Amino acid sequence: MVYYYNVPSWLVGFFEKKYKLMRIGDAFNRDLPITLLFSYEQCFSYSSISILDSIEIGYKKKFFKKVIFLSSYGVYGKNLGVDPVSEDTICEPQDAHSVLFYSTEVALRYLAFKYEVPTYVLRLFTVYSPFQPLSYIVPWIVNSIMHDKVLMIGDIEKVRDYIYVSDMANLIHIIANRKEEEVFNIVNVGTGKPTSVRELIEITESIVGKKARVVFDATRIREEFDPDYAVADISKAKKMFNWKPKVDLERGITYMYHWLMGRGSVNV
Repeated sequence: MVYYYNVPSWLVGFFEKKYKLMRIGDAFNRDLPITLLFSYEQCFSYSSISILDSIEIGYKKKFFKKVIFLSSYGVYGKNLGVDPVSEDTICEPQDAHSVLFYSTEVALRYLAFKYEVPTYVLRLFTVYSPFQPLSYIVPWIVNSIMHDKVLMIGDIEKVRDYIYVSDMANLIHIIANRKEEEVFNIVNVGTGKPTSVRELIEITESIVGKKARVVFDATRIREEFDPDYAVADISKAKKMFNWKPKVDLERGITYMYHWLMGRGSVNV
């Protein structure tokens, strides 16, 4: 059993359908210790890190037998280059969101060793999933092409590592049930396969059967650091957990398309 706190609602919606996942508030009516899965669903300020005060109590009182934190590839910052990035790469976050995640990673490393509670940091690359709002790139592109909406894009050549939610959830499930434990581990979660926004659009066009209406929009180029290339080296996850992604991008987008069709999509 995994208990969650402050994880994205779209992940909860998917995870609950396949694995046992419960709200952290329900844990106090059950036997302790528990496995905690947490992140920052919305992080608008550095004050979000204050949840670590409560989490430290859980470490100290042995409420947790294991902690899994969903972090972000953004912690690598300017050291994201033209090759897949490994967990050994020096972190130099360049935006407020990534600074928050990296600060939490550092704090969790300290807590893990101090209280000897196995702790895993999962650095997520670009996860896509049913239940995601249209502010996420994959459902936005699929839905826009379905409804002949204009895609206002700042840089069509940005390269990302897109991983379908079921592959990420499977890794979390493996970690949650793992017997052999190190005190602290950082693991990249991606596919290791680079895909540009242009390629993402072309794949979606072939699945939906429509051409995209793409218009350059300079206002969509982020003011804060936005790497041109962000792809994971996942050799550590493969070796440590005997895990590998099973859903390729074409299949994942097909799932997204069918899901949007099934719910009437979102014509906005």
